[in-house]
Amino acid sequence: MSQIITIQINVMKLVREAFFKGDKGTYVRLSIFPKDEADQYGQFGMVKQDLGKERRDSGETEPIVGNAIRIWNSPSNGQGIAKQLRPPMQQATPVRGATDRNVNHRFAPEDDDIGF
Repeated sequence: MSQIITIQINVMKLVREAFFKGDKGTYVRLSIFPKDEADQYGQFGMVKQDLGKERRDSGETEPIVGNAIRIWNSPSNGQGIAKQLRPPMQQATPVRGATDRNVNHRFAPEDDDIGF
């Protein structure tokens, strides 16, 4: 199944000693641990900084630096991306005492004091 997953990380939690130089810049390796279902906060996983095999083998714990949010699943369930990304419609709550007559009168253009 294809997915688009957005991650957000707290850069203050990154271990700078684990950054490494490459040909085109300085890099950090991150690992995403996805879940099939959202947790109570709507997140689909966590993001940890990969500190490398040597540090893991020495017992160092990799820090949790963020979380993952799934924003799209493949349309295998019969829904296209637009339908999946569209927020659900909610029923409008009527305003107590509002009627077509008093709402229209209250907001008539000739009554407004705005100068344009």
